[in-house]
Amino acid sequence: MRRAVKVLAFTAAAALAFSPVQARAEGYISPWVAANAGTGFDGNNLGRSFDNGRAGIGTQVGAMGKGIIGGELDFGWSPSFFGTTNDFGSNSVIDVMGNVIVGMDNGTVKYDPETGKFATWPMGRPMFGLDPSGNVWFMKRNNSEIVKIDTNSEDSKPVSFLVPKNRGIYDTDTDSKGRTHVYIWREGKVGIFDPKTVEYTEYKTPTPMAGPRRGQIDKQDRLWAAEFYAGQVLMFDPDKKLLKEYPLTNGGKPYTAPYAEPYSLSVDDKNQIVWTNDFSANRLYRIDMNTGQSTEYMTPSNYELRDLKVDTAASRPTVWLPSYRPPSKLVKVEMR
Repeated sequence: MRRAVKVLAFTAAAALAFSPVQARAEGYISPWVAANAGTGFDGNNLGRSFDNGRAGIGTQVGAMGKGIIGGELDFGWSPSFFGTTNDFGSNSVIDVMGNVIVGMDNGTVKYDPETGKFATWPMGRPMFGLDPSGNVWFMKRNNSEIVKIDTNSEDSKPVSFLVPKNRGIYDTDTDSKGRTHVYIWREGKVGIFDPKTVEYTEYKTPTPMAGPRRGQIDKQDRLWAAEFYAGQVLMFDPDKKLLKEYPLTNGGKPYTAPYAEPYSLSVDDKNQIVWTNDFSANRLYRIDMNTGQSTEYMTPSNYELRDLKVDTAASRPTVWLPSYRPPSKLVKVEMR
């Protein structure tokens, strides 16, 4: 049991530790040292010692903007945290603490694990974007207002920006420049709102009614989206105002056999590939971001996937698949 907890904690921490962060104009760095103490349970021995007194080191980094704390991150490392005599060898532990944001219809929740406190706002959506300053961005259910919530202050009031009404979006993401991208899947469009200029622009997908559903923004601020209806992957570069589509099967045409339905997509910037899936068949696709070349993989069993996520901390291309149909499972796919 302790082995599993240790591995999962390390994986989650590493994923956060290697995520890119944006520099701020004002900030602070506060190093710290600590002595660890506690007890454990290995499945047979309740209360087994951790080798109390082992040292830990770390630092706390904070950043501010215009006098308001924009966020903070606490990073620590404890060599041989569980002691030198144990059942799983090397066991240095990395821990990272930050804020957790949860969106839902008619509500947004922020949890600070350092203080154990929750902050709430009576407005939100399950699909939202988060800008570099920690502001939440989403489109209201009326499909004609983009809303900003400043999560740095629980007393802040949501700010709405009117945009042309559409017939329905699916996903929402916000890039490193603070621009919010919306996937207008019911109209075959992508929309982008720039709060610096307060301008909103829509772009039609090259294939009519392609159905951009879920996706992700890469490090170049390009949006990659799964086109559910057309069976393709869309790339949208807002700086160049360029839209390009890639078939899931090499040489394939939209709205033709095998009638793939890519539901979601995840970007691997390090290896320059995107991963997507066929919702109606047990297939994964790995697409080269530079050439568009696609590689198809059959899954071992019936995985009905509504999302997937690249492991950015892995040494080789790795993607996690949450298969929600019973028997539900979490699957790790690693390229050798």
